[in-house]
Amino acid sequence: MDRRAKNVELFNTFFLGTDEWGKKAKLMNDSVLVFNNDNDTLKLEKDSNRLKLEQKYQIETNDSANRIKIYTVLSVSAKAPLIIDLPSLGYKLYVDLVSFYLLRNKVNSISEYLGYYYLIPYNSVSKRMERQYKKNRLDAYYESRDHFCRMFYRNELRQNGYLLVEFNTEHSTDSNVSTDFYRRRFVDINELITYKDEDQVKIIGQKGKTIYIYDFYNYSNKPIDLTNAKKFDFSSVAGFWQDHYEFKKNPTSLHFLSDTCIIRSNGSIPDNNIMFGGKMSRKKAGATIPTDYQPGN
Repeated sequence: MDRRAKNVELFNTFFLGTDEWGKKAKLMNDSVLVFNNDNDTLKLEKDSNRLKLEQKYQIETNDSANRIKIYTVLSVSAKAPLIIDLPSLGYKLYVDLVSFYLLRNKVNSISEYLGYYYLIPYNSVSKRMERQYKKNRLDAYYESRDHFCRMFYRNELRQNGYLLVEFNTEHSTDSNVSTDFYRRRFVDINELITYKDEDQVKIIGQKGKTIYIYDFYNYSNKPIDLTNAKKFDFSSVAGFWQDHYEFKKNPTSLHFLSDTCIIRSNGSIPDNNIMFGGKMSRKKAGATIPTDYQPGN
């Protein structure tokens, strides 16, 4: 595989995604992509844009001997709007790509991209296919960053199957315990929201903190209402997980990158100041739905 083909494959992986939606999505005009690779070991001061990215995401890849950063950077631009077919969702997606960066090292990979999206639904589809598209769009919407952020704005996370948990590292004072341990607690969304109006909520003073999202969905991919007191008792973290251990796998990490982070009512996050990792981060452009999407549409 030549260098350009490898770059296209990387772009598809981190832009379209590798889940069921990303695998079915198809970039129709990859010829418009322009790639810039840097696989060298460089001092960070040589590129202020990379410095800002590493500072923003707090990437630490110092070589202890040389005190330099070791990483690879792939940046992508486009000479024309990207055209992406989303056959499972019944859309053609058009993207004016402003910027795309992929930073990788031996430990992790982080991608950041900015673009302007618009979707055009397929024309002249059968009623059977329209019903299938509606079902698929709902499946793509649930357990996504858009759905989570909209429910965050509405303060309806638990009603929609989302549980926030914080892990605090504590050092044991017991001489028989030589390692640190984690103390878990459930996070009340009202602790995070500093300001709210009809369009957005502000989260202030959480820079550098990480909380974890656990999603509770049934076998039909519908959110489970966690406010049902008969089924869910939040009085004890340990007791809760003992009763519902099957939901403890594959959480999404929610990391705040700025002292002021904003979530809008439509689920968007201006300035990309909140980073998702884990489960929700795997839903990318291949699972795109309209910003005004409502379940059933």
